Amino acid sequence: MAKCRCWVRGCIHYEGVEQPDGTEASEVHVCGAFPEGIPEEICDGHDLHLEPDPSQVDYQEEEPITFQLDPDLSDEALLDRRREEE
Repeated sequence: MAKCRCWVRGCIHYEGVEQPDGTEASEVHVCGAFPEGIPEEICDGHDLHLEPDPSQVDYQEEEPITFQLDPDLSDEALLDRRREEE
């Protein structure tokens, strides 16, 4: 499974990979906005998720989740993630 750009970019809401049925074949990247799986266009970086997406679980809430850089990540950690992706 390819790395999700949300992780590479350091989004604080990214939660990792889950296997809904316990197998690698069912692996999906998840976050608070997309607990059933981050849409491909967000995960592959074509949509940077800077605005709420109508398909996310908290879309109707006052402050829906969007990309937010994890303040605890150092610049070096972010560079390491980008290098890993190459």
